[in-house]
Amino acid sequence: MKRKNKWLMQIIIPTTNYKFTIYDNGLVYGTNYNEKLFILNEEALNQIKKFIKRDIYMLKTLSYVKMKRHGLIIKLNYANRNRNNIKVVGWAYEKEILSILTTSSNYKKCFIN
Repeated sequence: MKRKNKWLMQIIIPTTNYKFTIYDNGLVYGTNYNEKLFILNEEALNQIKKFIKRDIYMLKTLSYVKMKRHGLIIKLNYANRNRNNIKVVGWAYEKEILSILTTSSNYKKCFIN
C-alpha cells in the first residue's frame, strides 16, 4: 500500500498569490497542478520542522496569528483534520525558511530548468 504524503507547510506570497507547498518527504510544489520545483535534502527539511516545533503550541491555541502587518501567509498542517490548519501572517521564521528554499545546496534534486 502506497503511503500518502502529507503537506507540512504552504507559503503564499500575497502580492502574486503564488504558493509553495512543502511536503513531509521534502518535495516542494508550486501553484500549478503537478508543478514540481525541487526536493529538499533531509538537513533542510529537519531545520524547517524545528522552526515549526518551536512555535507550534502558541500557534495551535490561536489558529490564526497576525504577527506583522506585512509578510508572507504561511499555513501549517499540524492538525488532524484539514479544516484545522494554522494560518500565520508575518511569522518570525519566514526569512529563515525562505533562505532555506532559495539556497541551491539544500536541494536533493531540482526540476527547474
